[in-house]
Amino acid sequence: MMETAAAASSPSPVQSTEPVPPLPPRAIREFPQDSISITAVGKHYGFEIPVEHARAPAMRYEDGTTEYRLYEFAVTLRDPDSYKFEATLEYVNYEWNFEEDAHIKWSPQPLPIVVDKSGNETDFTLNVKGKSINRSTYLGLPFCLDGDHPGRWVNASLLARSPVASAMVWTSEEDETHEDLTEPLEDYEGRVWVPYECRYRRWSYKTFRDKCLARYHPVTHFWGDSNIRRALKAVTTAGSWCREWYQEDSVECQCHDRSLPVPNIGSGYGEYLIPRVAGGNSTIYFHHWQRIASWGRDSKPIMDKEGLRSRLKELKPTHGTVHPNARSVTEPSLAVLSLINSEASFGTYDTFLTNLPTFIATLRHTYPHIPIIMRTGQHFCCHADGADENPRRLSRLRVQAFNQLASRMFIDRVPNSKIWDVHALGEGLGRRGKERVAGCSSNHATRDLVEWENLILMNMMCNRELAEEKSKKP
Repeated sequence: MMETAAAASSPSPVQSTEPVPPLPPRAIREFPQDSISITAVGKHYGFEIPVEHARAPAMRYEDGTTEYRLYEFAVTLRDPDSYKFEATLEYVNYEWNFEEDAHIKWSPQPLPIVVDKSGNETDFTLNVKGKSINRSTYLGLPFCLDGDHPGRWVNASLLARSPVASAMVWTSEEDETHEDLTEPLEDYEGRVWVPYECRYRRWSYKTFRDKCLARYHPVTHFWGDSNIRRALKAVTTAGSWCREWYQEDSVECQCHDRSLPVPNIGSGYGEYLIPRVAGGNSTIYFHHWQRIASWGRDSKPIMDKEGLRSRLKELKPTHGTVHPNARSVTEPSLAVLSLINSEASFGTYDTFLTNLPTFIATLRHTYPHIPIIMRTGQHFCCHADGADENPRRLSRLRVQAFNQLASRMFIDRVPNSKIWDVHALGEGLGRRGKERVAGCSSNHATRDLVEWENLILMNMMCNRELAEEKSKKP
């Protein structure tokens, strides 16, 4: 349990008999009044496990001078290590949901985990026994089929080759050896995202193009914001964007990419047709949008099936031509969309709640028979303080509230829908990684995380199809 206000010299608090006041308008059901970030940090192996926020309302106590709010937090630690806990108080009194408030600077304050009777912080370590993950156990995991498997960042050193593993040959589902499959993908901190029950196959962009897009998804529709734009810049250039093309460590590659063009993807809102993706034979339609709330409850002018089909017949790529034998761009096998980032940054929760059912109904009418993948928002919302003339606060809980609403409604109302959980990648970053990512005022994933976001999407698009194809072989 956690106190958000400490008064060591005060007498023991007594539960207040006063009625609990009604929740303010900015409160969101299932989300706490105060935003508290807690992380379990492993001493030996470097695990950093975020603790999920308290779902239950706070118990309120008063002693006549001080109000106490006590929350219960539950954490599941599945990796052996000696864990200490770090806690940070980010906002109080629903300030994390800042739709109607004057600007309040994001100024997180450290909180003690355990205190003695005098109010002094004491050491607390939780020891979890067992055998740590290693290369053998990692390779023993099956390939992931979905994009929202719970996981954690693992130091790549734990997955390093042993002499025995060095002699192993790693093969693909087609029994073809691919060098790109031999080592897991690392972020800039030398870590690998590993779900607890499976592992993400290391697809190269070339293999993804030839063995997945061309075979299973010759036409894909993408709807989304600038984070989708960054993902597609990498996919459509076979990974060259901000690797071979442009300077990877520049602020433009890591954050503000508008000035770094690639063929057929502009920097502004609008529709883009990308033929022969990464030199292959597949086609991508990308609609760079703002947010559904900007259209009101009627989203048909943008996504209506007949209107979209009519526009697609007239849409031309700015570079190159569509392959003459390519499948019609009006007949996608998959639709991918991103909703959360702009909604949480510029809209209101109630408007999103009101508009989302109508939007989903239109989406189902437009794409009645194909899978739909919904991408979550990033792990925090909005610009950093002082980022521009209209500063917006950092808020984890706000974007989590929007994510939860959209994910639940999609799973409930859209058959064959899947969740592309990029939020977990950022939320699982340690303090240093989060500070690095939060430095981007546009709320963009850094270039290394773009690779991981795309890798998860590739696994979602390809692994199940590969497995089904293999099962049909005699």
